Amino acid sequence: YNNITSSEEPYTVEVTYQNGTSTYSGLTQAAIPSEVIYDKQTYRVTSIGFMAFSGGDFTSITIPNSVTSIGEYAFGSCWKLTTITIPEGVTSIEKGTFKYCDRLKSVTIPSKVTSIGESAFEFCGDLTSITIPENVTTIYSGAFFGCSSLKSITIPSSVTSIGESAFKGCNRLASITVNATTPPTIQTSTFIDVNRSIPLYVPAGSLT
Repeated sequence: YNNITSSEEPYTVEVTYQNGTSTYSGLTQAAIPSEVIYDKQTYRVTSIGFMAFSGGDFTSITIPNSVTSIGEYAFGSCWKLTTITIPEGVTSIEKGTFKYCDRLKSVTIPSKVTSIGESAFEFCGDLTSITIPENVTTIYSGAFFGCSSLKSITIPSSVTSIGESAFKGCNRLASITVNATTPPTIQTSTFIDVNRSIPLYVPAGSLT
């Protein structure tokens, strides 16, 4: 299902769901088109709306490069989803986008992303690796809460703030690398339930 977001040039639509209930139960794969035709007019698919695929049985979803915006909880509770590629045009990972995607093993976050939203990857229990790009400045509360399979994390030098419980319960982390010489602001709970004996790597000359 689609919502028309612009009925004049450049004619755009948002992928959504109907009547507040997901209609994708039982489907295991999805390929979102880059364009759709409605009433003889071609519309470009530029966004995925709030909870659009939430609770679906998908194991894989293909997102076209035309998409620049992905809404909150868009793929939340897609617990069978194992892999997904986020288009390079996307600039933020919103609240709860992949929350409870328990079987998601790896995600490549586009280089233009500047923030990772609250609970974006919360309880992605099979997530073993994540690359945070250099443009990210903020990692919000609970972003990776309960990602119990993460083995290492690198915080790029661009990050200035990490919220409460952002990495809480990431109890298999074996190392943390912070690339900034001035460390980001964190909260007392940011790394709660993470092994305190693991190494923390920082650049030479970092502030303490």
